[in-house]
Amino acid sequence: MMLKRFQNAFGRYVADIPGQRRLAYSMSSTDDFYDLIERNRRERHPGAVIRFHDLTNGRVYEPFALRENVLYGEPVFADGAYCFLRCDYDAGTVDLLRFLPERTPERLVSLRFADADPCANLRVVGKGAHVVSQGDELRCYYPEAFSFPLRPHEAVCLIEDDRVLTEMWVEEGWDDENERATADYRFYYKLLTRDLRGNVLSETIGTVYQSPDGDWWIA
Repeated sequence: MMLKRFQNAFGRYVADIPGQRRLAYSMSSTDDFYDLIERNRRERHPGAVIRFHDLTNGRVYEPFALRENVLYGEPVFADGAYCFLRCDYDAGTVDLLRFLPERTPERLVSLRFADADPCANLRVVGKGAHVVSQGDELRCYYPEAFSFPLRPHEAVCLIEDDRVLTEMWVEEGWDDENERATADYRFYYKLLTRDLRGNVLSETIGTVYQSPDGDWWIA
């Protein structure tokens, strides 16, 4: 059996980055920003590193060395580069970073925790690199600030041209009293297009998929 091997093997799960074919990524820890904040109520977090695995030549890029109380978010491919968040608990900042192989990472913006509450829910969404948090409401911090309430089970997919595309899962035909599906049970996703004030411009049944060539599909 012929297996290709990356330059270094760490025994960690390697995940695809939608919208491109060159790099995959891995984390040295499964902890997220929420875990970082919660752990610091008791003790310091050992930190983690993010690694990029080059599918064209087998190289492994580690843009930053391991540091206590520093974790990284899931990367996205946006505007021709790999963008991801770095949460530094000691500095009280969340940085949006732009990375390309063989180049020094670039910091696009640095948010103070007070400006990114709750930072535990921060993530990057495309098509450009937008820094958002979401729960009962969507809040965008970069590249422009706006917010609006979300419906239950609704989450943002992408932001482009003053439009916000969200997914909302819908469950029909569930018997709450007996906790079981009825014969009419249906589970599906609905896509909503909103403006930056949160007004719903359109709704349709579907979910979003981004192919390796960068195209976005409604499935």
